[in-house]
Amino acid sequence: MDDPLVLIFNPLNHPLKYLIIESINTLESIKYISIDSNDGDLNQICPCPSLILVLIGNYCDGENLKKWKLPELHEAFPLVPLYCVVDTSCKHCSNCQDYAWGIIHTPLKKEDIQFIIHWHIKSKREDSTKSIKQYIKEKSILDIFVGESPAAINLKNKISKVASLNITILLQGETGTGKELAAKLIHHLSDRSKEPFIAVNCGAIPNELFENELFGHKRGAYTHANTTEKGLVYAAECGTLFLDEIESLPITSQVKLLRFIEDKKYKPLGQSSTILSDVRIIAAANRDLIKLVERGEFREDLFYRLSVVNIFIPPLRDRKEDIPLLARHFVDRFAKLFSKKVEYIKPEALMYLTYFSWPGNIRQLENLLQEAVILSDSNCIEKENLNFRKYNDNINNILHSFEKAKKEINDDFEIRYLESVLKLFNGNVSKASHFAKKDRRDFYRLIKKHKIEPNFFRFAK
Repeated sequence: MDDPLVLIFNPLNHPLKYLIIESINTLESIKYISIDSNDGDLNQICPCPSLILVLIGNYCDGENLKKWKLPELHEAFPLVPLYCVVDTSCKHCSNCQDYAWGIIHTPLKKEDIQFIIHWHIKSKREDSTKSIKQYIKEKSILDIFVGESPAAINLKNKISKVASLNITILLQGETGTGKELAAKLIHHLSDRSKEPFIAVNCGAIPNELFENELFGHKRGAYTHANTTEKGLVYAAECGTLFLDEIESLPITSQVKLLRFIEDKKYKPLGQSSTILSDVRIIAAANRDLIKLVERGEFREDLFYRLSVVNIFIPPLRDRKEDIPLLARHFVDRFAKLFSKKVEYIKPEALMYLTYFSWPGNIRQLENLLQEAVILSDSNCIEKENLNFRKYNDNINNILHSFEKAKKEINDDFEIRYLESVLKLFNGNVSKASHFAKKDRRDFYRLIKKHKIEPNFFRFAK
């Protein structure tokens, strides 16, 4: 079987090509071909590529897309995942959506490129035949990988390192940070990716039913047990069992789980013999398990069994520099999913998104922007489209704080500018206002507003 091939289509000679090639060269058994012009018949490319990366930069208008042969690429390889790599400043990237599976915004790190390539090369060939809408729904697990903050990069590196190892992992973080997404991503990148991923909310299982839910029961094991039930461990065989809200398990249930993790065996209720299991355990907690161990609310031995590798998923407020990237990612995804023509987020709306505290983290940001895209009637998201009030009755105070912060920044700018211009013209208000292209009376009002004395600058050098 031929090695997978990545086609790099680079009609603008974008320098990012060299980073992509460097990234591919670090991956085993993956080849690439780079086309740096519009010449030639695309149908002559052989073998068929497994992934196409089109480096468009800031030229996403309709005419340029035709010029760069994007429709021809899509027609020549209709079942091949095609990504457009565009500059973050591009306001017309939604034009690519008719041809591309996704849009990748610069700047890019080597790890991001490797992950995108690994994601598609590792997938089965028949996955490419899925509709774009179905693909967009399923690829939401990539949300956890969006971001360039130190916290996001650290998270990417940890997940990449541990995914292929057959070890138990503990994910800790607040509600909405993406713990289940991280668990799904680890599963997908592991050798178990083609086997089941079974998610269990431990907080939703009553203590007396925990053993029955996990291990199942034989017919007649107890009153009303009219049929044999296999249980969730059986359902996850050879795959991954994700135990969410693990901290909510009572001590008695913790004992049963500990025994299963240690022995890799379980016994359905009413059955005399044990069953050997092959599942990978990934657990998640919203609360600090070490503190629960110290208070005697969580077994110390179970904690150590679960946390062979402990991954902390940071809250969104600790990675605010990622919010613009996440916001654009969600808007692009939902615009495609709901066939909306939303192309960008206005700067003022982006400032509101960045300033908000996000107690619900990534999930809350996603929900807010999903609603904004669905209800939008224009090609952009404005601050009026952001329905913060449905999340917080006191949002007016937060937005007032935002306005206050913006006013302070504006005031600081005005003071610095006025003082610089007055100094330049030795306190002459007429010359300063003319230079600033402001009406003299308006200029004087600004001076009075900030209590600046022009005479102070008459002899300033």
